[in-house]
Amino acid sequence: MYIFLKYNVHILTFLSITALFSVIGVYWLIRTALKFEKQTIIGVVENVKVEKMGQITLYFFLFVLTVIFLIFHINLIWITIVIVFVTLERSRESFKHVDYALLIIFVGFFITFDNLSRMSIFLMLTHLGKNPFMVYIMAAFLSQVMSNVPSTIFLSKFTLLYKPLLLGANVGGAGTLIASLANLIAYRLYRNSYKKEKFFPYFNKMNWTLFGILFCVNGALLIVVVIR
Repeated sequence: MYIFLKYNVHILTFLSITALFSVIGVYWLIRTALKFEKQTIIGVVENVKVEKMGQITLYFFLFVLTVIFLIFHINLIWITIVIVFVTLERSRESFKHVDYALLIIFVGFFITFDNLSRMSIFLMLTHLGKNPFMVYIMAAFLSQVMSNVPSTIFLSKFTLLYKPLLLGANVGGAGTLIASLANLIAYRLYRNSYKKEKFFPYFNKMNWTLFGILFCVNGALLIVVVIR
């Protein structure tokens, strides 16, 4: 979303760049899910009655409206304000379930690396930012230590090449635990229900394998984009 809005990318261009990455991601997800042993869940399923259909319809409408705002590059601050006020009015208790600690950590990331990008010591990155392959490599590997969204914001200060930045940031979401907010969310959900000692061996195996595959595939795709 950040790259899409900052560089004013056309929606079809954005989807064409991320299509291969998305296909590989879906395949990897399905392949991983099928490796787990099937288990029979014994229980009584009660008839579930959906209540508050009006509220569900309202939130779906707001979601669609957000997507429209995003596609047409309309400032998201207005729809964000509307969503917050609607939620306060219709489902105030939902704010109690937000992981504020995780949000604060990432806000801290954004502020820290945005300030770092203004330091003269990093001006050399402006030169590197003209090379699409260097942008791609930096985006992929910086994400491993500062997460892919903050690293994207950081590198966007030094380059106009959004295609390698987008490809590198997507690759960078795999790898270490902090490479992506999604990784941290998955870990926190797992930790609440299972022994965390079992998480990291499997996580590292799957994530670094996926990182290697995506890095090579997206690197090859970048060569095609640059040649074109």
